[in-house]
Amino acid sequence: IGEMYKKELSESIKILDNYVANFLINPLWKNIGYKARDILEVVKEHSWEYISEETKDELIGISEGSNIDINDIILVSLLPSLSKAHCTILTDNNIFLRTLDVDLKGNRYAMFVYNNKYITVTLPGMIWCFTGFSRNIVIGEVFNDNCITSRNKFGSPFFFNFKDILLKSETLEEAKKLIEELKWHDSVDIGIRSMKDDKIMF
Repeated sequence: IGEMYKKELSESIKILDNYVANFLINPLWKNIGYKARDILEVVKEHSWEYISEETKDELIGISEGSNIDINDIILVSLLPSLSKAHCTILTDNNIFLRTLDVDLKGNRYAMFVYNNKYITVTLPGMIWCFTGFSRNIVIGEVFNDNCITSRNKFGSPFFFNFKDILLKSETLEEAKKLIEELKWHDSVDIGIRSMKDDKIMF
């Protein structure tokens, strides 16, 4: 990923030193600073301990492959923590649809297939998972105005936790157990659908 998307990653990193308007900031990180880099350094302090080893290894690999400083890779990978999305999920026995009403700082998307185990929807060069699916489940998030703002800054971002849920869950029950075990640093509504028996969990 680092080798393939070095150009895109370098462009994304420029965002770190741009001004971020207060009204765009997730309330969890409000009034910490003006530049994305400054705020994300604080996000990193609260998150890094709780991010899975699989994700950490992947970030290190992207840094090595792109020859971009690991700290810059980590910070740009945490970028979605700054804002709240307003996405929608619709699902029934045949479909799982979701909007991408979120400013991802880009106009191109990517789908990454991980060892034929699961697929994530993200941006080129990023390892976020806003929506993803495996042979067993499909998962997505819904931020909305009614979602209670978390007061917990200590935890991993949902867009990394989703990857761990896809990797390690074969059933909705396993996904639910993992959701309860994982540490989260934000409030998020989650929709999960079983690919085996059409059961749905929100």
